[in-house]
Parts: sequence; structure tokens; C-alpha cells
Amino acid sequence: MAKQKSEFVSATGTTFEIVKGLAEEVWALGGDDDSLRRIIKDRSVRQSIAKLLVEQSGVGEIYEEEVDYDPFRGKPIDRSRYAFVGDVMEQDYPETETGKKLVRFREVWFDHDPTDDEVLAKGQSIGGRQPSRAESETVIRKRYTAEELGRNPRIGLIGPAVRRGGRLGRAYVGGGELGVDLYWRRADRGWDRRCRFVFVCE
Repeated sequence: MAKQKSEFVSATGTTFEIVKGLAEEVWALGGDDDSLRRIIKDRSVRQSIAKLLVEQSGVGEIYEEEVDYDPFRGKPIDRSRYAFVGDVMEQDYPETETGKKLVRFREVWFDHDPTDDEVLAKGQSIGGRQPSRAESETVIRKRYTAEELGRNPRIGLIGPAVRRGGRLGRAYVGGGELGVDLYWRRADRGWDRRCRFVFVCE
């Protein structure tokens, strides 16, 4: 007896290639057309598929955190709050916002060691802007455990690259297993591919 085929797979034309491919994989796992119809009926299934596809492309889902900007405005850096503070000052982290606001974030990452330019271009491609110090620190401190940050450090690239000591660089906020770091870093250096980069969605 011939093996039953899905009615979805029998469709022809390039418009149906994506659906056909998905249907074939569902049937290979023992599913049927009712399994596929869940995509229409169940929004959570659609979201799971979309999330998987987006994450595989190196772009995370959007999430929200409340950011308190006032502690970061016009005050010297309190080094006791950080695991490490490099050659940076509060002027390297300009802050224009005030008060508390609910902010939408999204993260990007790479399958290779990216440059600043690659990171910024990918952030721009998802409609994101660079975070401020307040925004970067809020994400790192509120959202992730030390173990999670050890596996995938979170990075906020702050402001434009400027020339210092004859080389272009910028300030950044980094979150790793030991805590939050403030650094000045050369813009032409590559980042470890384990890093995830924080952007603000506006």
C-alpha cells in the first residue's frame, strides 16, 4: 500500500515551497495535516516557530525592562558597583533621559567574531539604536544571572567611535560572570562570538 501523502505536500508552485518543506518534516516526525492546522488555530505555535527562525538568524525576541535614568546623570562613576572600570569617565556615557521609563530591548549575536561596525549595522537593520549606560546596566543587572552572563556576555556599545591616543574607540558596558564592567575599547577589535549585543527598540 502506498504511503499516505499530506494534502499540503501535493501543492505545486514556488509559493508553496516553504509550506511543503514544513509539512514534509511534520510527517517525517509522525504528524499529519491536523498537526499543520495548529499553525492556523494556535497563535502560540506560530510564535514558537517564528521565535525559532528569528533566533537562528542571530536576532532575539523583544523584551521590556523599566529603566531608572536619574542615578546615571551627571554623577561620577561609583567604582564599587563594578567588577572592573577601565580608562573611562562619566562623560564617556552621556545620558539625556530622566526619570523612569519602560524600554523595549532586543539583542543580536553572530556565528563569528564580529567588529563594532558589524554589530552596529545589524542593530540598525532591526530598527534598534545603541543603548545608554543606564539601559545597558539595567538589562545586565535585572535580566541575567552570573551563569547566563558567563555563557553569553551582554554588551552595550555606547555612542560614536572617537579618536583617543591616535586610535578610534568607544566606551561600552559589559556584563560577564564576575559582574558589570565599564571599558574603553578600540573600535577595530573583534568581539568574541559568545557575546550578545543589546539594542533599544524605538
